[in-house]
Amino acid sequence: MTSSTRPDAFELADYLGVLRRRWWIVLLAACLGVLVAGTYAEVAPKTYTAGAAVSVAVIATSNNQSLVGTSGAVNMNTEAQIVQSQSVAELAGRLLHSSLDPKALASHVSVTVPANTTVLDINCTQSTAARAATCANDFAAAYLSVRLASATSTAAGAVKALQMQVNGLTHRISQLETQLAGHPPTSVRLVAQIELDRATGQATALGNQIDLLLPGLASLQAPNNTLAGRVITSAVAPTSPSSLRRRLLLPSGLLAGLLIGLLVAFFVDRRDDRVHASSDVERYLGLPILLSISANLAADNGVALPRSPAGQRFAELAQYAAASLGEGSHILLVAGTAPGAGGSVVAANLAVMLARTHDEVVLVCAGLDGAAIPRILGVDDASGLAEVLAGSASVSEVARTPAGVDRLRVITPGTEAANALFSLQHDVSKRLMAELCSGARYVVIETQSVGKESSTFTLAEFADAAIVVIEVARTKQGDVADCLRRLERMRTAVLGAAVIAGSGGTRSRPRGTP
Repeated sequence: MTSSTRPDAFELADYLGVLRRRWWIVLLAACLGVLVAGTYAEVAPKTYTAGAAVSVAVIATSNNQSLVGTSGAVNMNTEAQIVQSQSVAELAGRLLHSSLDPKALASHVSVTVPANTTVLDINCTQSTAARAATCANDFAAAYLSVRLASATSTAAGAVKALQMQVNGLTHRISQLETQLAGHPPTSVRLVAQIELDRATGQATALGNQIDLLLPGLASLQAPNNTLAGRVITSAVAPTSPSSLRRRLLLPSGLLAGLLIGLLVAFFVDRRDDRVHASSDVERYLGLPILLSISANLAADNGVALPRSPAGQRFAELAQYAAASLGEGSHILLVAGTAPGAGGSVVAANLAVMLARTHDEVVLVCAGLDGAAIPRILGVDDASGLAEVLAGSASVSEVARTPAGVDRLRVITPGTEAANALFSLQHDVSKRLMAELCSGARYVVIETQSVGKESSTFTLAEFADAAIVVIEVARTKQGDVADCLRRLERMRTAVLGAAVIAGSGGTRSRPRGTP
């Protein structure tokens, strides 16, 4: 017995099949993703970023002495950190009249250093374009002010330290001069003179250093000087937000929608028990495919022309069925597994081909909705199987021969099929099957294994073999598995499956045999 459980491993064809069947889910999810992203871009708070460029200068008090950096160089990484420091943020906050604490305010600022330059790009992000530009400019001004104040303090401290050393040496020189004026002994005078000369030289050297530093300190203390650096590009209000850009959000929404759509499509398809392709019949259900025709061909042609592609396939099916059944009279069950006329189309064409290529055939329409076969074969649907089972008519009275197929007799459901076929009696059915086999080599019974028509499926007990009709995209794998289990319990051999694949339905339009 076969199982309808799908294997865990998917092949490439399975993924492509899911996309082909569920493309509308993926498309809908992608459109929703773009719509949600676009809506979010419209309603979400926007932020603006403005930037100011600052050229950092080497601060020196003379051409040969630098108070910042080493060998005249500036560590730009350190300067970038200073821009976001507590002192700069406090000063910038006062300039901005901001209520944010310095740490929170500094979090809105980012600093980059272009390669091989002494330029700081100071960027500030705010809720409005004007505030972003003001913030960047104020942080640039605050940085230059803090850097200039730091350099001024350093220079003033250096001058003060040197001056204190000079004052100490001056006091010592005064003491030594007083000592020498007192006419000390020669040895003492000699030592004092040496120390006086050394102190005088040191005081002179320190004085020279102070003279070098004073002009630089004066320059640093001069108003509006640019010794610490200067703003080379002031920040201007940006014309568009720096965050939530449509060019980024919309593709992101599209990709997210596609991903979600694919997940939903595979989830929905995984839960769908229908047969989606002819390959599913062999792969999942373990049934050999004896016939495969398109649904459009089955619906439009009725009885297939002998030389048409469908006719040739039905002829091969008839040949295979006859060879499998062997000599003698046999009953062949054609079991539909989906509501509709698919089983009727296969049964009618198979019976016609058996009659044309082999021997006498009786086609029994055991389905409650058996109007399809009379339309396909062009016979009237008056009294039929229901009347025979009820004893009100004989087989010879209800059997009809379609035009152009002399060796085929058709027994339609009859006028009271809804009542008679619901209460099939075993002995009556057995005698009927024996009578039919005595007058024909093949008895083809068309019935359904699902729905309200499945009550006649008990006729499978008398069949030597069965062909299961599977309609792609309409038949459920569980229904096929149930049909196979019932046939197995009735010890009816299954020759294989007749598959109606492709688009369209299997509802035949009236058409006579060729």
